[in-house]
Amino acid sequence: MPSGPPNIWVVGIGGIGATLGCRLARDGDVLLVDGWGANVSAIRHRGLAVEYADETIITRAPAVTLDRLADERLPAPRTVILAVKSYQTADTIRMLEPLLGPQTQVVSAQNGLNEDTIADLIGVERTVGAICLFDGQLLEPGRARQRRTDGKMVIGDVAGGDGQRTQVLNDIARRLRTAVAVEVSDNIYGELWTKVIRNGMINGVCALAGADVGTAAADDDMLSIIVALGVEGVRVARALGVTLIEADLYGASVTDFERGFDDPASYERVAAKVRAEYLSFAQVIPSMAQDVAKGRPTEIEFLNGVVVAKGATLGLETKVSAALVEAVKRIEGTGHRRGDGGPAIEALAALAAGLRNEG
Repeated sequence: MPSGPPNIWVVGIGGIGATLGCRLARDGDVLLVDGWGANVSAIRHRGLAVEYADETIITRAPAVTLDRLADERLPAPRTVILAVKSYQTADTIRMLEPLLGPQTQVVSAQNGLNEDTIADLIGVERTVGAICLFDGQLLEPGRARQRRTDGKMVIGDVAGGDGQRTQVLNDIARRLRTAVAVEVSDNIYGELWTKVIRNGMINGVCALAGADVGTAAADDDMLSIIVALGVEGVRVARALGVTLIEADLYGASVTDFERGFDDPASYERVAAKVRAEYLSFAQVIPSMAQDVAKGRPTEIEFLNGVVVAKGATLGLETKVSAALVEAVKRIEGTGHRRGDGGPAIEALAALAAGLRNEG
């Protein structure tokens, strides 16, 4: 442990937690917490090494397994950066809750819409919404990689813009900026839904194909699925009254997304922007594809599954999203690899094409 108690705990040292935590730890005051013993052991013995696009950093930050965290008897941290998988959220928060103080802020640096789960367990006054628009890949215990240099993080108040929390958010943003560009948003649910849609468009397709984002975007069949998933996600979000962030939807207009099944020109504009963006960092492998290849559970229920569930409550069909959820669930835990998903990709592409023809 450091000479002074750490004020920031990064919980979940996978791709995102490692790439964020490593740079944060350069200024000290950071504790790395993970559920995987081999990862913690490697960090303790060799440090956490992250290969960024512009530099490699090795940090000697203290690390502890989640199940031994209480034994350290540390004072409550000022901030927790939660970077565990969505399906681990509730259990992790229950383990952390007795160790948090009344002013501790938990920042959800995760995929999906986990802020409501966190707030239900510890209160909205201790919950900070966030999206991470940067990549990260855990290569082996204690070693990670980040390919992009243009990433950013957006944080915001899930309680609806209470002005009293402005200083709290600004303080968190100021500390995080030592690791990544950070914006404070007054529309955090719009930011969250925008990222759910983006991740839902690419993650499952790459998982099925065992592909990086460039391969998926270059393939016409996979691109048609990606766009169809975006159309369904945008339609659901808009029906919920969510104001989406067009700049983070590949620069395509929300209107073009909404018309994607009905207007060929709208479809082509969205497809062109999606393809161009993913070809610009073609070798990135989404986290879901990494999880499937390693035989792990995925977050499909927290991405496309959310679109399907919310769509059902609104009476909106989400045929491609529902089919993708089923297809990914079938390959979870199988060690599915590149080239294994051909039939599933073909079926999804045919479904997407059929919806455009119906439009």
